[in-house]
Amino acid sequence: MAADRMMSRADPQPAVTAPECDCTIASQQRDFSEWHLGRPHFAVWALALEDPALDVRLRHVRTALDGHLLRGYERQPHITVHVCGFPTTTARRNDDFAVDELKVQIGALVQSDIVAFDVHVGEPFTFTSAACLSVEDAAGSLTRIRSLWERAAPTWDRTHYVPHVTAGLYAGAWPLAEIEARLRSTPCPSPLALRVRSVDWMCYDSTRIAGPLRTLIRFDLERRLAHVVDGKRLRRMFGQGAGQLEQA
Repeated sequence: MAADRMMSRADPQPAVTAPECDCTIASQQRDFSEWHLGRPHFAVWALALEDPALDVRLRHVRTALDGHLLRGYERQPHITVHVCGFPTTTARRNDDFAVDELKVQIGALVQSDIVAFDVHVGEPFTFTSAACLSVEDAAGSLTRIRSLWERAAPTWDRTHYVPHVTAGLYAGAWPLAEIEARLRSTPCPSPLALRVRSVDWMCYDSTRIAGPLRTLIRFDLERRLAHVVDGKRLRRMFGQGAGQLEQA
């Protein structure tokens, strides 16, 4: 159930030291200043998921791992599609993210033929750092979006991509065999089909490892339009450059 997915992460997190055993990696509720270097926000493109049946499945995983997950996980259900970086007015580091890159990514979506599609959420599995639900993208739409952006604005992030829905981060170094046994005990109904009609550019506070995501821009795959959801926060991140996005 862990297998080749053990070290695969799509959600960026500060680096932590791996235990010297076949165990989970403990996350910590602290300010990873050595990671964000004073940069207040981290951005990703993601699919925001709102479905009662999905919430039930996530609760089953959290119940099965009661006492093993980090308290205070506030990130709403989502599937990360693409890691952007730290939004800034002037990019100086390789993981900085400037407004010009965001404009290129939106433009690539506008010019593409990618339309609304389905994903299927399946059985639970585990990374070393997080418990998750698997995601199947039979049409390959997530791969197409990622390839589109890689051609338009290559990313610094080279983490092996495995689409998933995170249920929680681990609070300690637990044997993976124990975690997998607990996950096998959870109810596992047939895959849950979810219709994807939009992709969101989202940010979270870099000082909170498990803080909530906020949608700043939503790209409608059916209308092929980007809509600014939170212009005030966008202007704080990009300054005058945000005006180009709001006028698009």
